[in-house]
Amino acid sequence: MPPNFEFGGFRSRPDGEDDELADYVCDGTAHRAQLVAYSRTYIVFDERNQLVGYCSLLADALKLEVGDHDSNLPEYESAPAIKIARLAVSVVRQGAGYGQAILDWVVREAATIGRRIGVRFITLESVPDKVSWYQSYGFALVTTTLPSAEATPESGERAMRLDLGRLSERRIESEYFGKTKTRKPGKRR
Repeated sequence: MPPNFEFGGFRSRPDGEDDELADYVCDGTAHRAQLVAYSRTYIVFDERNQLVGYCSLLADALKLEVGDHDSNLPEYESAPAIKIARLAVSVVRQGAGYGQAILDWVVREAATIGRRIGVRFITLESVPDKVSWYQSYGFALVTTTLPSAEATPESGERAMRLDLGRLSERRIESEYFGKTKTRKPGKRR
């Protein structure tokens, strides 16, 4: 944590009631989950050491649906994924691009990790009012989930995924790493 940091005032809901996302990072739950290697939480601060937002990531697996199988591979039952277990931006900072920046960072991290160990998807459970926001980023609703999935009809959350295998390397480099690899015309080496 930065010097002189205080959690006070961080809220992800306008009314502040039942603010599970704020409580998760502010009450020490995120820290405890990290100590037992269940997840890693990445915190975003502004220039005044104010908590702006955070995301928690963990390993996941996604049960594959019909049409998900790559014709060059055996038909696996599930695929490796990185799960965004939690993502929150302070209510006073929402709409300023922080959520987009956090998602961009997650895609860059997943692409980097995927080059070393294999990661095909980014998964998450979205609250209903954020589904269209995630869809605008490229996430799709998931109709089949593994038994451990937290998204249930009772919770109102919707399971979603982003297929990294369908994002071109060039798109990841240009959109998420901020650079584009270009080749000069001529012979291939």
